[in-house]
Amino acid sequence: MTLHGRSDATLNCTGVPMGSPDIHHAVQTVSDVTESLVVGVERRGGYWVPLFVSLALGAVVDDRRQSAIVTAIGEGASLRHPPDDIIQIDAVPKADRQEAEISVKRILLGQRRADVVDLGAVDRPEVLAEIADLAAARSP
Repeated sequence: MTLHGRSDATLNCTGVPMGSPDIHHAVQTVSDVTESLVVGVERRGGYWVPLFVSLALGAVVDDRRQSAIVTAIGEGASLRHPPDDIIQIDAVPKADRQEAEISVKRILLGQRRADVVDLGAVDRPEVLAEIADLAAARSP
């Protein structure tokens, strides 16, 4: 099998590669999900797939919505690629109008925000700070 494209945007759960846009398209079908960002992170102890979602005003990631997201991914993308965690964020950070997916992945791997992205070029640097705090709290 030949996989074309950026490998840093590829999820590799259980040895089956899948592009993150496939997950995004499936998640966008869930009520009140406005944006999403998913990354696969190689860490000691295994592969971690957090899914970050931004929801409509007043909506929260509760059990019902988590179930709907996992079902949407299974039906619209892959049963082999459910997220390990679904994390609500205010907005998906963007640099140059594109999701800061690579930067988020590097932050989750323990790199400093300032080392992976020009914070002045990111539309929501405070969200990257929240993700950095999450990474520090969940560091294996």
